[in-house]
Amino acid sequence: MGAGRFRGRFPRILEGARMKQLRFTFILTTLLIMLLIFLFSSQNAEKSTELSNSVGYQISSLTIRDFDQLPPVEQKIYVVSIDHIVRKYAHASEFLLLALSLSAMFLSFLWRRKMDWLCFLLGWVFTLLYAVTDEIHQLFVPGRACMATDVLIDGAGAALGILLFCLIYFLIRPLIFPSIKA
Repeated sequence: MGAGRFRGRFPRILEGARMKQLRFTFILTTLLIMLLIFLFSSQNAEKSTELSNSVGYQISSLTIRDFDQLPPVEQKIYVVSIDHIVRKYAHASEFLLLALSLSAMFLSFLWRRKMDWLCFLLGWVFTLLYAVTDEIHQLFVPGRACMATDVLIDGAGAALGILLFCLIYFLIRPLIFPSIKA
């Protein structure tokens, strides 16, 4: 039961009620990721710093031998020194996930029309638009700011996510749909 069983027709998993379930799943996932990003952006500066520092402590304890044995002052110095990197990776990761989810959602609506590249482009554009609105939203949160560099980092994370998705998708697609040419 290899890829040949789908020759000349689309797999049943992508038809009818199952496709509606898949679309619903992608829409729900996209909305949940957007909500998560909104909630993170709604945290005031103090809460945001507390969260990124806790992530910094976790990263440090996993990557630095005997980190827990260091004096608290040294631990804090190291955690504060990686805080900026932790925050920027968090930004890129959130929007990488959003771009993946949006691309999959658009693909679930347009897959029969062979508009794969349009789905990926729409995923990136909508993610970038959401990044801009996210930064504007942060203007109204105490201690937070709107930063163009964060939008660029979000866009880069989204682009990376879509590139990974494209790589996997275009490698797997011929196995699922042997009759479709790239």
